[in-house]
Amino acid sequence: MTTVHNQIHHTLKQINIKRSAIYIEKARKFAVNDCVLVDRRNLQVKAGNNRSLTNKWIGPYKVIEILEPMHTG
Repeated sequence: MTTVHNQIHHTLKQINIKRSAIYIEKARKFAVNDCVLVDRRNLQVKAGNNRSLTNKWIGPYKVIEILEPMHTG
């Protein structure tokens, strides 16, 4: 039973890794002059502001230059 559980766990983990890589690859392709929104949920909010009352996205911002491809490791 433990062997079957470990095999299923390993298979699901590999599927999750593959799906994550595909999602990141598709989600991070931008071109110059594209308009993008920034997810601010991971940014610091000024002291005194309530995070739940602020917008989750800020922008739009225009991409002016592509520096280098994103590498996630």
